Amino acid sequence: MLSLAFNQGIIQDFLFGSKKAQARVYIPRRTKHSFTFYMGSEQIKVESLQIERDLVVEYEGEIAVFEAKNEAKPSSLLDFNVFQLYNPFRYLDWLLTENGKPYKSIRCVYAVQSRRLGKASYQLYEYSFEDKERPTRLKLVKKRRYDLNEQIGELEYDDQHTT
Repeated sequence: MLSLAFNQGIIQDFLFGSKKAQARVYIPRRTKHSFTFYMGSEQIKVESLQIERDLVVEYEGEIAVFEAKNEAKPSSLLDFNVFQLYNPFRYLDWLLTENGKPYKSIRCVYAVQSRRLGKASYQLYEYSFEDKERPTRLKLVKKRRYDLNEQIGELEYDDQHTT
């Protein structure tokens, strides 16, 4: 799903405003990381937490981490586990800072693919964490739906997105 979205320029258009942005792709992998975060006033420490990244792309200092799902039913768009974005976000922030690699931002994207009547639809939702130590401080930055007519390879998008 993410390979097709990247190869069609959907990811580049959504994140960087151009299908032709020469973003770098980093092979997804699992890793382990330890960190602390807060739920309300309680500090929680995780040790060697296994973290999965579905996709990471980088363009001009902007990093984007993706969580992708195939839509099983329409209600699956209404809810997802915030830690699927938060944990990779925290790991990348630590990794880049620890290695002295400057970056502009880490963007978190939840991507959902659905297929109906010969069309693939991709809904992309970009989120940010207002406080990196509090996973509940999640904010929707923007969203957009792209429709790909698989029979003729035509790409359309719904420009009713928020910024």
